[in-house]
Amino acid sequence: MIKLQKKKKFFKKNAYSWLINSLKKFITNIKNPNIHTFWGRYSEEKTYSEINYEIKKKIVRDFVVKNKLKKIVDIGCNNGEFGELCIQSGSQYVVGFDCDQNSLEKSFLRSKTKKLNFLPLYLDATNPSPNMGWFQNERDGFLERCDFDGLIALAFEHHLAIAKNIPLEDIVDWLMRIANVGLIEFIPKDDPTIQIMLALKGDIFLDYTEENFVKFLSSKALILNINKIGDSGRKIYEYRKID
Repeated sequence: MIKLQKKKKFFKKNAYSWLINSLKKFITNIKNPNIHTFWGRYSEEKTYSEINYEIKKKIVRDFVVKNKLKKIVDIGCNNGEFGELCIQSGSQYVVGFDCDQNSLEKSFLRSKTKKLNFLPLYLDATNPSPNMGWFQNERDGFLERCDFDGLIALAFEHHLAIAKNIPLEDIVDWLMRIANVGLIEFIPKDDPTIQIMLALKGDIFLDYTEENFVKFLSSKALILNINKIGDSGRKIYEYRKID
């Protein structure tokens, strides 16, 4: 029998340092490709006036201050502007989710540049991470990991309802499972953004009405406030989930 002798190989400290510094340099020099996505410029090309935008920011600011929310989830965070606003209003930590890579890149750069306690993450709400691992007990899925004091879902629900054909009632139910208090912005069908989304599909969404939205939300939560965003036709509903 031939015995194989193991030779000890030493990786010198200088080699480790060179490897780590090379990796650091490589990662630092990674540049985001100039990819144009449909929603990547949404914040710059928003379909309502600056006055209405300021109204929207005041609604969010007042909501965070009033409820003294420390840990917030921003569903559909886009460029992170409202996540930053939540931190400025007293929140200690904000996690933002979006499925648009360009928007997430802007959120990340905002957080990094301003040193915000704001973490932007990728999420496809129609296909979130499930429970995984042995017996599906090693790593919890998205809903199981949600532990937030409050939620903001601004200009979000119509993306699921119109773009993804998700029933409005299911969307409300899903949002209620994320946080017990929150803000949900409802976008009417005559909004320019939804009109763009309907251009190819046609209006096949007969159940997508504000009346139905209120009915579904009222079955799960108390509606504390209904805030109109100026003359845009959009409204932000403040809710508290019924135990």
